[in-house]
Amino acid sequence: MHLAKNKRIDVDKVRKEVRNILNTSLNSNVPLAKNSRWTQSFELIGTLIDDREFSEYLVFRKFIVVGFIKEIKAVLPSDVKLFVISTSSSSFSWSDGSSIRDVADLVDAVETTSYFQEPEDVYLDVCFAKRMIGLKSKLYVGLRPCFPDVLYPENLTKNLGILNKVGIDGVSFFIYSHMSHENLEWIKMSLNALESPSS
Repeated sequence: MHLAKNKRIDVDKVRKEVRNILNTSLNSNVPLAKNSRWTQSFELIGTLIDDREFSEYLVFRKFIVVGFIKEIKAVLPSDVKLFVISTSSSSFSWSDGSSIRDVADLVDAVETTSYFQEPEDVYLDVCFAKRMIGLKSKLYVGLRPCFPDVLYPENLTKNLGILNKVGIDGVSFFIYSHMSHENLEWIKMSLNALESPSS
């Protein structure tokens, strides 16, 4: 907060304005059409970024995150690999106050988390990450193989297939504490399907 004030950014004002925009959107009672997550999200982003102070706040947070990673990197032994996991999908990593493009300059690997159900959305998000990162670092993608991202095993198999075709360095699965035994079986089934010659 103190650093933000030095940059003449009113964090409380930004927080209240963002909350107001989100509440207005959520209380509009307008049903979301299928596959509209990208459209809705980008409309919201456009509304927020139009606000000068909010944009400055995002840039400020980015420098905080990058600076923190630099500090960690400086004290790590040279043989220790540094992986950074973004808690948002790559196209929305800005909401964490991070830029995967800037982070990739500093680390050995970046892992983005995919929160999309449709293979097309997974594809777009991973392609965005690859474009941002380029050859700077390795790219891993984390999938949540349970509700609301995955409703049935075939859905997970398709998303894994997309990642395989796009070409990444590895995949992981997260939020095990919310998974059922059935979800664990879905992971096994999907991996087996990809490894089989008929897939």
